[in-house]
Amino acid sequence: NEYKSYLRMSSLNYMSTLGAVIACSDDDLRQGIGYLSPDTVTEYIFYLRDQLHQQHSHIVKLQQQLKELEMQESNRPAPQSFTSSTGPSAPPLQASSSHQGDATVAHTPLPPTSEVHKAPAPPPSNLSRKALTSPLSVGDMVLAYGKYTDGNNKFSVNVRASDESVFILHVDFRPPQTVVLNSRTNGWQREIRCPCPNFTHNDIFEVKIKCDKKQYRIFFNDHELEKTFPYRQPLSSSAQLALLEGGKNGFEWLHVTDIRQNTWDGSFPKVDSTTWNWCHNGSDVNGTVTFTPNHKVKWSGGKEHGYWKIVGGKLITEFNGVHHVLRWNTDTYSAVLLKPKRAPASTMGMF
Repeated sequence: NEYKSYLRMSSLNYMSTLGAVIACSDDDLRQGIGYLSPDTVTEYIFYLRDQLHQQHSHIVKLQQQLKELEMQESNRPAPQSFTSSTGPSAPPLQASSSHQGDATVAHTPLPPTSEVHKAPAPPPSNLSRKALTSPLSVGDMVLAYGKYTDGNNKFSVNVRASDESVFILHVDFRPPQTVVLNSRTNGWQREIRCPCPNFTHNDIFEVKIKCDKKQYRIFFNDHELEKTFPYRQPLSSSAQLALLEGGKNGFEWLHVTDIRQNTWDGSFPKVDSTTWNWCHNGSDVNGTVTFTPNHKVKWSGGKEHGYWKIVGGKLITEFNGVHHVLRWNTDTYSAVLLKPKRAPASTMGMF
């Protein structure tokens, strides 16, 4: 009787959705929060935390922009310096006494035209490598994770042959202007350029390289670059992954791996003994999910609880008291939440 009386006077009840909770008045929320389902309360808590994270990220970006503007103002050169540096008697952008190919470009302002060298020399030798157990094939993917810090304007993810001088794919990030896609056999070949995505100081970033039928598709934090790159050498010649580090102010590569198409279980990858990034709002990582061999789950490295199983090509799992059903998205190589329904849907990507 008390519950029926409550239903007549309040807009919230056990069946209320997250949208209803957000849209209700403060008075209704105070009166009705005790009648909400545990799943809805959990969603509301995550929603509030996501809002705080977004506001904090926005504040940090504004502070960084203000800092950059202050530095630009304090270091602004005299007007005649810029004029003289572009005149006919000015020295070349790359001094021959210190020419190091691509490495020199990282410390030299790019001109507004295509006057930059067309065939850069091989990158420096400070590469971290991962040998492939077998060559890549169509449907496979390369995943690389790094931590970006300001002041790094050149770093790359590479697929190479057994001959380390042969770059099958060279994805060279040059913040803030451009990304250079290229390959190298007997010297560098024709570049393909596209705009560089936005990097944020101290943020973890992800690079995915998907091997399609005729080309590589490259993703930065699940957003595809504007350009693809054709297969100039066969995938069968791939032998190792190589990372060229930025190396300044704490920049570091965190992880690199290859994901093979033949590791799927049905239409969902095997999750046994793996850790994944969880994005409650579909884009921002707010925790990690580890699936243990005994079919238990760990949230952000905590205690084992809940369960997981793959049924009919879908991942069914319970953690933090919430039952989840996820499907695999082959385009983004990430999992998308089907149940409970959220807008936007939660996602889960490789850690």
